[in-house]
Amino acid sequence: MLRGAYETQMRRDGQRPTTIVKRAAELRWWLEHIGERWTDATRADVEEWLDGRDLASSTRSVAISNLHVFYLWARREDLVEHDPTELIRRPKLRRRLPRPMRDQDVELLILDANTRMAATICLMVDAGLRCAEVAGLDWDDVDLARGTMMVRGKGDRDRLVGIPSRLAVALAGLAETSGAVIAPTATPGAISQRVRAHMRRRGIAGSAHRLRHTYATRLLEATQDITAVQVALGHALLTTTQIYAQVDPTRAVAAARLLNKPGSRGV
Repeated sequence: MLRGAYETQMRRDGQRPTTIVKRAAELRWWLEHIGERWTDATRADVEEWLDGRDLASSTRSVAISNLHVFYLWARREDLVEHDPTELIRRPKLRRRLPRPMRDQDVELLILDANTRMAATICLMVDAGLRCAEVAGLDWDDVDLARGTMMVRGKGDRDRLVGIPSRLAVALAGLAETSGAVIAPTATPGAISQRVRAHMRRRGIAGSAHRLRHTYATRLLEATQDITAVQVALGHALLTTTQIYAQVDPTRAVAAARLLNKPGSRGV
């Protein structure tokens, strides 16, 4: 009953189905651990629970945030008097630079895939879609004649994305032309796992999100327009997109060429 009321409120708040599932799962794990003591749980209880799960720093941070959101709701509903997550310190996360994939690896992944997997990979590497966006893409959002598709991203923000020729061919090869483009029952997590498994079978290190990194890096290299890349990726903040400028190979090459010009001063 508690979880049902919480999920109902999240739906009322307009949370994405994937967000509701993740937060509900986190709450279920927490309640299985703490039991009836959840109303009087302490910071030590939460930290003990987290320590016992052997989580990576990023996963631990997400778990704390998910539980914090639940307790905010519980306090508003007068179910508890305090939030045991309030004073928990979040792990310090390293911000890693995006690592684009090699062109030959991408080609191999596409050529050695069935039609559905090829379309999935192309949606990520040729249009920059996240796993959740691939899972939510519907044929009503795709206009192959115009070469565009409407993608609903984080925060329920829609963006118009172009369909390059390789992606157009991959989408045209799918048997279905209505309903979900990739799979009606596939979750973002399942799509991520399938892509990673496809990579492993071919001896290629990577992930679904690395395909999106590849798209972003290539787009910045081609356009030299960081704002255009921000729009294409669906980033709310330009600072999120600017990390790709640090891995744009053309900038380093251009800087080196400047040093070779007559009259330039070396350092």
